[in-house]
Parts: sequence; structure tokens; C-alpha cells
Amino acid sequence: MQQKLRQIVESFLVSNTGGLATTKVTKKRGEPVFNAGYKGHFMYLLEKGKVDIRHEGRTLEAVEAGGIVGEMSLVDDDASRSADAIVRQDATLIPINQQKFRELVQRNPDFALAVMTVLARRLREMNERITASQGG
Repeated sequence: MQQKLRQIVESFLVSNTGGLATTKVTKKRGEPVFNAGYKGHFMYLLEKGKVDIRHEGRTLEAVEAGGIVGEMSLVDDDASRSADAIVRQDATLIPINQQKFRELVQRNPDFALAVMTVLARRLREMNERITASQGG
């Protein structure tokens, strides 16, 4: 799924019809991509490197190249970030704002399905963690 997301976004970039991102973001190990509690204005496609999604100091997921972080802020406009995203390995990220997110969804329904798949997997994994911690 990560590869599919990456291909969709990269083809959008190459087409130069939407100007998805003129500037990529580079972050060094240990730097935050974003922090919990703040309003999010971008989701990010991880072009290279690794980013940890953390909640209260606990790593929930390690996202690798081709993966996305911060997508919830574009799906749920009123929500603040629910977790921290911290660079584990020097990273290059492609920021995607609300307008470009909507363009990608409209132009390529597979993009929307890929983002929904990531959201569903993360929700399912969180539910499993909660059930396991309750001894169930």
C-alpha cells in the first residue's frame, strides 16, 4: 500500500498540473515532523527515511519511505494532532495541504482508498492494543 501511495503522489508531482509541493521538507534524526495537540495543516508522504508515530512517549508505528503521517488532520478538519511524529532516520517528506489532498482524491480514487486503508489499519491496531492491555 505504501508503494501505491508513493506512486500516486509522485505521478501527480511529475504531471506538474497541480504543483503539489514546490519544496520538500527535510528533517534530521530526532526532529519532530509535528507534535500532538496542535492543529494540523498538512499530511506528509515520506519520500525517504523513517518517522515514528508516538503517543505519550510510546512508539505506535514506525513509518518508512512511501508511507504517510498526519493524514487525520486533513480528513477531520477540526481535530488537533493525536500523536507526535518524530524522525527516526533522516527524512525527506512531501507536504500535502488540504487543497492538494482534495485534488489527489478527486483525480485518483485509488489515493483515497489507500489513505482509508492506512487509517483503518491504524485503528484496528490501536483497538488490538487496547484489548490486549485490558487482558481481553
